[in-house]
Amino acid sequence: MTKLSDIPVRIDRPRGSRADVASVTAILTELSEMLANFVETGQPGVIDLRQRPRMRKATYQTLKDALATGEVSAVVDTESKVEVLETQYPGVWWVTHRDERGGILTELIEITAIPAILRSHSTEIQAGLRRLQRRLAESVPTRESVAAMDETTDRPSDADNGPPAL
Repeated sequence: MTKLSDIPVRIDRPRGSRADVASVTAILTELSEMLANFVETGQPGVIDLRQRPRMRKATYQTLKDALATGEVSAVVDTESKVEVLETQYPGVWWVTHRDERGGILTELIEITAIPAILRSHSTEIQAGLRRLQRRLAESVPTRESVAAMDETTDRPSDADNGPPAL
């Protein structure tokens, strides 16, 4: 008869060491507090991962896995490339700034409705308005010019068909 002690038992440990799990739990707790504060007060928050003690690769991956990816992502092409990913928790964003070779310059976890890098600055909005107004002043579309454009594309003009169906 086989004894219970003769049955081999294997314990599956979570990915990463206890230190990895403890580090990730501490960051997730901090994010939870920041997100609660944002919900209550509207005050955004940020964790700069590059300003913290260097994480082991396993800790970093455990954190990325814990936050996962949400529905929204964007890439901003400026002097450096910026990748913005919503995590599975709305209001928690993973923002990575990269150099021209793809190396990470800054890595942030932002608590906000929309990360600042995605917001248009008022001076840019004003410049965009001026450009749009100049374009309209240079060539204001008329019913005839729209109809002529439609004829060259072999499509019936909306002017001929009345308003579009909703």
